Amino acid sequence: MTSDGRKPRSQRLSAHSRGLRIKAGDLVMQNYPEQEVHATVQRVYARAGRLVADLTWHYTEAERDVEGEDLFPLVTVTREHLDAAVRPIRLAAGEHQGWIKQAVVTRWAGHFRVTCSCKDGLEVCRTGRQAGWSSTLDGARALWAWHTAGEIGVAPPPT
Repeated sequence: MTSDGRKPRSQRLSAHSRGLRIKAGDLVMQNYPEQEVHATVQRVYARAGRLVADLTWHYTEAERDVEGEDLFPLVTVTREHLDAAVRPIRLAAGEHQGWIKQAVVTRWAGHFRVTCSCKDGLEVCRTGRQAGWSSTLDGARALWAWHTAGEIGVAPPPT
């Protein structure tokens, strides 16, 4: 014990980690707004002073087991979160090929982003580099229509 009554740093298992709340059986996603796949936690353990987990990632076409995944970027989600998310919507207009995708995690959870192949699959922006997030599917469709019309005039507001 240290003089303040705490365990020495080497004996603590990443006390600041969100991973302490993740346990076997939880559904998790990486904490990035563009994340679309989820995983089931098989087990959580310490390795080399870090908390890691064995996961089964659930992709549309298959599942993949991964051992020793860092817990740091993972957040728990519920089946309801996953079931409520709008599935990616494929879009095409002339030379433009893209998607409307809904974020499931981060501060953008529930919001929609529009991507286009003319931007190397990156987000359509409203002004400069401001990401084109929309709080409604209709708002995302309006942003897509504006983009495919040649981005003429003022972008539709982020609704």
